[in-house]
Amino acid sequence: SIHASYSTVVNVHVSDLMPVFLSDELNFEWDSRLSSQEMVYSHTHGTLSYQQRAMPFPLAPRDTLLKCGVRVLRRQSRLTSECRSVRDDVAVPPRPGAVRLHL
Repeated sequence: SIHASYSTVVNVHVSDLMPVFLSDELNFEWDSRLSSQEMVYSHTHGTLSYQQRAMPFPLAPRDTLLKCGVRVLRRQSRLTSECRSVRDDVAVPPRPGAVRLHL
């Protein structure tokens, strides 16, 4: 299991920062290998993000199915955004030539 976490303190209100952080369109800015991304629906998991990544030769491309969510913990003045991979070959069948990445 891989777990990554990062935190920092900034001198702006969270309402100014979160729209940038939560924007799906900006994922391409944070991930240089991201080649495509689309929202798909799964009967099992609901709305998912299907992402494809180009890899350097000779590695095959990778794809991931992510279930993402945002939690607001008002008592702790905390907002978290979290994504985890899910398995659902019905929503998005494995792409020929790609390796399905599970985080």
